Formats: sequence, C-alpha cells, structure tokens
Amino acid sequence: MAKTKFITPYGVEYESYEAYCNSPDLDTDIIQMKLRSGERKPQNEFEERLLKEILDARAEGYELEVYPYIQRSLLRQESRW
Repeated sequence: MAKTKFITPYGVEYESYEAYCNSPDLDTDIIQMKLRSGERKPQNEFEERLLKEILDARAEGYELEVYPYIQRSLLRQESRW
C-alpha cells in the first residue's frame, strides 16, 4: 500500500505523515507533542532525554501540559479598521 504525501498548511511537502512527524524541521513544542503521543521517534540524545522525562512523569502520575499549537495562518485576519 502506497503512503499518502503530507502537505503542511505552509505548503511544505513530505513523503508521508510519519516523515513529517520525524522531520528535523519541526519546532520544539511540536516535537514534544509528537514524542508524547508516540508519533515521533527520538532523533538525537536531547529527544531521548526529553522522552525519558515525559515517560518518568507519566509513571509518577503526572501528565505534561502542552499548549495547543495554533497555526499562524489561522491567526491572520484582515484588519477591519
């Protein structure tokens, strides 16, 4: 079965959603969300430590709060002045 290409709202094209999730181009907050949800595999030592902290916090009964990711394109509105 062929993978479906994934295109971000900014027009960046990836071979698949999995390729997007594991991209080095993502912002740190998105990387944290993808690691937390299991959609991203750690790409380096920093991400391995971050994932360990997330899993340790879960084991202690805590859940990390991640602020909702709001796309800049959704915030753009025409001025009504």
